[in-house]
Amino acid sequence: MDTRIALEKNTVLKSKDSGLSYTILDEIARGGSCIVYDAVYTTASGVKKPVRLKECYPFHLNIKRTESGRLLPDEEETLCFEHVKESIQR
Repeated sequence: MDTRIALEKNTVLKSKDSGLSYTILDEIARGGSCIVYDAVYTTASGVKKPVRLKECYPFHLNIKRTESGRLLPDEEETLCFEHVKESIQR
């Protein structure tokens, strides 16, 4: 049974790299290592652009979502979680 908790609709995520803010619209898929969302961001000219965001959230690891929306793996699984995140970013 998949017990992962998706981000709620209208959750806003800020990118550290680009400075853009993304708003979650809906969960569209789940894989073994991630949850995929439809989202939008607003350009500097005010145009909303659709995007798909992939959140690293491996099914096989014991990870909890905090009230703020962050993912917190069990202490002994932190290294494995970091490894999965790196493999998704490649």
